[in-house]
Formats: sequence, structure tokens, C-alpha cells
Amino acid sequence: MKNFMFKTPERQAEIEYIRKKQTQRIAKQQVIFISLFVLFMAGLIYYIIYKQYYLEFPGYVHANVQKIRAAGDLIVFDMNKSIGDIVIPGDTVFSYMYLDYLIEQENVNKEVDVLINYRKTILEYEEVSSQIKIKKDKIAELQKDIAKETHNIQLGISTNIYKLDLERQLREVQIDLQMQERVLGLLGKQLKDVNVALEKSGIEDPDIQMQHLTHLRKKDFNRDVLRFYVSSDSAIVTKMSAAKKSRVFRSEDIVYMQPLDVHLSNIYITAYVPFEDVKYCTYGTPAELVVSNEICLEAYVAVQGAESVELPPNLQSNFSREIIVNQTIFRLKEGQYIPFWCLSEGTPVKVRIRKTDVKKKSDVINIHT
Repeated sequence: MKNFMFKTPERQAEIEYIRKKQTQRIAKQQVIFISLFVLFMAGLIYYIIYKQYYLEFPGYVHANVQKIRAAGDLIVFDMNKSIGDIVIPGDTVFSYMYLDYLIEQENVNKEVDVLINYRKTILEYEEVSSQIKIKKDKIAELQKDIAKETHNIQLGISTNIYKLDLERQLREVQIDLQMQERVLGLLGKQLKDVNVALEKSGIEDPDIQMQHLTHLRKKDFNRDVLRFYVSSDSAIVTKMSAAKKSRVFRSEDIVYMQPLDVHLSNIYITAYVPFEDVKYCTYGTPAELVVSNEICLEAYVAVQGAESVELPPNLQSNFSREIIVNQTIFRLKEGQYIPFWCLSEGTPVKVRIRKTDVKKKSDVINIHT
């Protein structure tokens, strides 16, 4: 006799409810899976089409920066401009005096040993102070480069190798700064002792005291002694390598300024192009210069295949197939409104070329052997 199971109406309704919920859940999962699959396929198709019609190359912005260097050994008196200040023609950037004048003044009273020690200690103290200032500026510059490199890593145009090297340099400069600060403390104690010896020496002649840099006033100098650097073009101060009342030797940098005129700055972009893609970088071919998600500039190929170079280490990866690449030069099209920071030296960019826009060249230079 077959087994017989009697199902009450409540039990039957519960089974139907569970079955309905399972059907709805399966249908929902199918919709989610189909949506994800459609999105994946759309992204894949977009990637394939994009790679079929577009090429992207990493690159950097280059600009001519005016490096104001010392024509001889000198003392910088006043820095009338700071980093980020706009300089117009006729502005005085800094004032200075050649060290020869101080040496001559020092030789007049060379027989006074206490004054020699006094001036020597002061100069050493100021030299260490200026070195500390330079190292602090170097630390700030390295921290800025590390932040920029972190941004490049997030954009996927750089690796962590260059950032680690910058962090190593930062640690070394910080250690040097700590040593210089300890030396400055020792010189400060020595300066106090020298001041005591100077007071005990009985030398109270104000003309002798005025020989030192910290006691010199501009009104004591004639035009042949105190000199001024006056700007001849409009520019912006981008870097200061010398501090106020610091000693600068011949050929050392004092101030960096970037002209506001694009033509004077000679702004151009170098892109690293694999050899198989150089054929798409013919002269005059339009390109897009991607600086950020919000800023995209118009450019064109100026020099096709300028030279063969090694791909920078920060652009290499374990999956890089190209180590030696071709360097192509691009220039900006005229008539664009461009933020100044986009044109600063070393700004990383992406250069995008559409294959359908590549210009044909009939005047290709061939070398016959």
C-alpha cells in the first residue's frame, strides 16, 4: 500500500511562499549577473575601440628657467622678492656687494686679532645659518616632489621606485640638517665668547665695528660698492637658492625665474614613444595634452623622433617591454588659456594621439647608403 501524506492548506501556502521567494531571488541574481556582464563587455569593447583609435604616451613639460648666478664672490644684502612673486621689467630682485670690498676693509685692521676672530666667527655663523636655510628649502622641495610622485603613482604614470629614492634623499638631508644645527649651536656659544673678548679689548671705534656685514648700512655705500639686480622681463620667482645676508661664491645660483611669456620660456613637451608607434607622430599631427581630469590642452608634433633615450626609471615597471624608447617633442597650440602651474618645469602629462588624425608626410627624409 502506498504511503499517503496529507498536507494542510497552511502547509501548502507556506511551501508556495518559499518557492516564490526562491524564484524572485534567482531572478534578481540573474539580473545582477547580466548587468555586470553587460558592463564588463561594454568596458572591454570600449577599451578595444579606444586602443584601436588612440595612442597614449607619458611625458613631461619642459621650460627654460632663468638661473641668476653670481658673477663673482659676493654677499647678498636684501632679497626684495619671494617665491611665487611676479616680477615686472624694472623691478629690483636683490641687492649685493662683492666680497673684495669686505676683504679690503678687513685688511686695513688685520693686526687687530680680536676683530679678525670676531668677523671670522660671524661669517662662519652666517654661513652655517645660510646652509641650514638651503637645507630646509631642499627638504621642502623633496617633500613637494614626494607628494607629486604620490599623485603620479595614483594616476598610474609612475612607480614607487622614484618615490623611495626621494624619501631616501629626504632622510639624508634631514640628518645633515640636524648636524648643521648642532654646529650652529656651538658657533653661537663661541660668538658669545668672542663678544666678551671684544668688549674687554677696549676697541670702541665705531668705524671699525661698521666693517662687519651685520653693521653695514646702505647709506654708507656709494654706487660702486652696493649693486642691484634689476629684471628685464616679466617673470615669476620659482626658487631662491640664497638667503638675505648670505655669502654666494662665483657661478653659484641665487634666484630662479620663469618668464611669463610662453615664447621666452620656450615651453615644449617631451613624450616617450615606443619605436613601433613613431610612425604615428608625424610633424603637425594634432595631439591632446592631458594634465589632469579637468585640464586637457591642444598640442601638435614639432619633432618626430628627436632622439633615442632610456625610459626614466619611474616610468618603468616589471611588465615594461620597452627600455629604450624614442623621444618626440610636442608644442602647444596658440590661443589657449592655460594655468601657469600646468607649464612649470617637470610637470608630468599624458600625450594622446588619435590615429585618424595622423598627418601624411610626403617629404620624409631618407638616408641613402
